[in-house]
Amino acid sequence: MSRNNNILSCIDYDILFEYLSYIKSGTIAQFKQYINNIDYEDNLNDYKNELTEKGGHFSIYNQIFSMFSRLGHIEFDYINSKFAVCPPTLVVIPNTQEGFIVGSRTKGLKILLKTYSEKYKEIDNSNAPKCIKIKFDDLNYVKERFPQLRISENFSDNVLKIVPNITVIQKNLKEVKTPIRQTDKFIKKYNPIKFNFENSNAHNLTFGLYEEKNYGYNTYYLYDNQKWFEIDRNYGIFIVHNKERENNKIMRYKDKSLYIRLGIQLPELIDRALTMFSGFNPQVIENQRVYANIDLNTARYVANVLGQILGEV
Repeated sequence: MSRNNNILSCIDYDILFEYLSYIKSGTIAQFKQYINNIDYEDNLNDYKNELTEKGGHFSIYNQIFSMFSRLGHIEFDYINSKFAVCPPTLVVIPNTQEGFIVGSRTKGLKILLKTYSEKYKEIDNSNAPKCIKIKFDDLNYVKERFPQLRISENFSDNVLKIVPNITVIQKNLKEVKTPIRQTDKFIKKYNPIKFNFENSNAHNLTFGLYEEKNYGYNTYYLYDNQKWFEIDRNYGIFIVHNKERENNKIMRYKDKSLYIRLGIQLPELIDRALTMFSGFNPQVIENQRVYANIDLNTARYVANVLGQILGEV
């Protein structure tokens, strides 16, 4: 486990999420303060601005936001700097009579679910709130007994069917004016060998993904054929890696698990869809983020959507 993950483990995510479930919504600035308040030992104090994963840089807050998002607990609106806790939902695991709870998790809801005691189980999760699983013999009975729960079947498969591949993304990019000001000497560019953004001479531009620093969030642009296109950061990274895919395999598969090179973040919907196959936050193993309970056909499909070659661990 990386040092980064050890730092993240100092937060009690069950307490944090229970509190957020009562709050329901707010600003991202407030969310950061809630994280600070629950960091009782102030262990994050020296790491709040920037933490380093081997191969990339991610804000400690953004790592926590990504965890809550991929697990289907919280939706984030980064443009308007807001968050909202999702309604409580039972996500059914495909081809099983079992599911896990995502979304709002108040103490009252947990007490109610525990009345289904022989079917209820809380399982430790990696730097995330516990995974609450429920087994059932009859899904209709669950619907009747817990009417406050939404039911989601085939969530991951349905999401993966609608996510666009990188070819479609690239064809539909919006061309914009150059983000580089005359006073700029450098602009950060994504380095697909080091998996991070580095200063790059703004007057010697080549194809790639560029980062513009803004107040509150960063904007990303693909520079291609002497034109600028605004793009989602994570899709932009995969477009760049599509050029390098023969020599730089960043997605691998083994034993029903999909491995993604640390320093690379999957597009949000794909990240969530893969996580929802198991209900567990991906573990970090040997500088790779590992998504569990993924069949080979799904792994191949996701690699194809993202323009990558699926390797083997």
